Amino acid sequence: MAYSDKLKDPRWQKKRLEILERDGWACQQCGDTDSTLHVHHRWYQSNLEPWGYPDQALVTLCETCHEGEADIKEAIDCLSLAVREKFLTSEIADLTIAISSMPMVCAPDVVASALSLVISDKELQKIIVDLYFYNLKVTLSKKANDG
Repeated sequence: MAYSDKLKDPRWQKKRLEILERDGWACQQCGDTDSTLHVHHRWYQSNLEPWGYPDQALVTLCETCHEGEADIKEAIDCLSLAVREKFLTSEIADLTIAISSMPMVCAPDVVASALSLVISDKELQKIIVDLYFYNLKVTLSKKANDG
């Protein structure tokens, strides 16, 4: 079955509505409530259907922020390479557990700044900063349009 057909499946439609409701029918990145909303999969696993993911793997994003998520693959690939250059597999596993269990208490700009201090690769720093400012621009633009 094609992925687009799976998104029409009643099981996905039910899950999608549950996530939209949980997120208050608002983009969790910029707060937009007026644009078309998408339920974004934070990650994919080949053995799971779209509706088979745990709720924490899904997040509501507006159309603009959802499109911006496509740009993050390059940043993640660079981050992955930088991490593999500095850490052993067991250390990466420990780091992954620590990151996945900690609450996100800092604003995205604080996180971006911290990452740029830790990561010495200037190209990766630029990608992180560019993504932050792109997302900031989208957020401010949406707030200006709403205000």
